Amino acid sequence: MVEELERRHPEQTRAIEELVGEHPEMLGHVRCILGDTLAYSEGLAPAEPELRRRLNRLLERLERHEREETHLMQRVEYLDVGVGD
Repeated sequence: MVEELERRHPEQTRAIEELVGEHPEMLGHVRCILGDTLAYSEGLAPAEPELRRRLNRLLERLERHEREETHLMQRVEYLDVGVGD
C-alpha cells in the first residue's frame, strides 16, 4: 500500500517515509515493554510506576502516529483534487 501511495503521490514521499520510518522504533518499544511486563509478571520487578509511564507514553505516541497517518492518507487520497478531477 505504501509503495502504491508513493507512486501515485511522489510529492508526499518524504512524509510517507518519515511515518513508515517510525514503525521499527515503535515496535522496538513494544517489544521492550512486553519483555519488562513478562519479567514483572514472573516476580522480577521492574519499577511498576515507570513501566506504566513507559506504556502510557508509547500509547500516546501510537495514537499520534495513527492520527498523522490518517491525516496524510486523507490529504493525498481525498482532499488532493487536481485540475484533471
